[in-house]
Amino acid sequence: MSKRIKISYDENNFNLHTDEGMELLEKSIRKVGVIESITISSDEKIISGNARHEKISEVLGDAEPIIVETDGTKPIILKRTDIKRGNLVKYKVKKDGKFNVNIDKNELKRLLKGNDG
Repeated sequence: MSKRIKISYDENNFNLHTDEGMELLEKSIRKVGVIESITISSDEKIISGNARHEKISEVLGDAEPIIVETDGTKPIILKRTDIKRGNLVKYKVKKDGKFNVNIDKNELKRLLKGNDG
């Protein structure tokens, strides 16, 4: 059973993304739905998936999420019941993600120095 939660973006995310990458991500979600999950912390802040969260919200609106709680000691496997040849789709989504990297070098340097505010 899922529940409604209010997640917030990672204020330490140093990937500014690119317009091209965000457009490809949106097209991918529209075409095949959500392939990769979003990971949040126990205080409901995004650890991985800021761009996916943004585009999922735009494309799917307020679709109720499926929340799987874990302590990280076991893998979580998502099985898409509507896709027969997931490897082809997964490759496309991974390839598209390469266009969505735009590192904020100043933020990354700050984080690496341990000055995280």
